[in-house]
Amino acid sequence: MGTDIHGGVEINARDYSSESVWLKVLDIRALCGRNYTLFARLFGVRNSGQREALASRRGLPPDASSEIRDALGGNGWVGRSWISFRELKPHLGQMPVTGDDWGWSFVLDSMIRLAEHYGDDNVRMVVAFDNDG
Repeated sequence: MGTDIHGGVEINARDYSSESVWLKVLDIRALCGRNYTLFARLFGVRNSGQREALASRRGLPPDASSEIRDALGGNGWVGRSWISFRELKPHLGQMPVTGDDWGWSFVLDSMIRLAEHYGDDNVRMVVAFDNDG
């Protein structure tokens, strides 16, 4: 049985509110296929002896968007985690994304563009997996 990723990219839309408000702007599952090397490198899922993951099993952020909480807050998920663009940025050139991974290329490129507008700390990827392989 394969492992699928679910979740999204969120932005902190404090530009539109006086408070910190996270909003989901991209759906990972709709755009991205299985990339077990990337799953392992980022989140420690399907990791068979690779280097330490950048953001392994952190759980959901306490201030996750309501859409992310509703989708990933229940039982049945493994490897829930998140990574800010600031944490991801120094490793972008090392991400195992090929030309066949158009969805992953789109998501990572979108995070770059979103961070240019909202700032590196105000863009993050929040995910969970349906099994750990």
